[in-house]
Amino acid sequence: MSETETGAAPDVRTEEPRDYAAGLKYTVGALFWGWILLRWLNDWFGGVLVPRGQAFVPPSTFAALADSVPLFAGSSTPSRSPSSSSRTW
Repeated sequence: MSETETGAAPDVRTEEPRDYAAGLKYTVGALFWGWILLRWLNDWFGGVLVPRGQAFVPPSTFAALADSVPLFAGSSTPSRSPSSSSRTW
């Protein structure tokens, strides 16, 4: 007798769709908290990895990265338009 004759459903296994947004959320959270904890522990132990108060990564690295992205290029210093500075309230 086959399974269809006994009334049992065939064994069909479907894979659940992967939730990449949840994985990204946990990865970003783990990176953020890992960075914060590493920074705090470094300062607490007196600067084991880098001297206390000094940046882990030089700020010039982030400035160069921001300048390489067209959306952020040139936005590191605030600019005012000539018309906004001549207003009197």
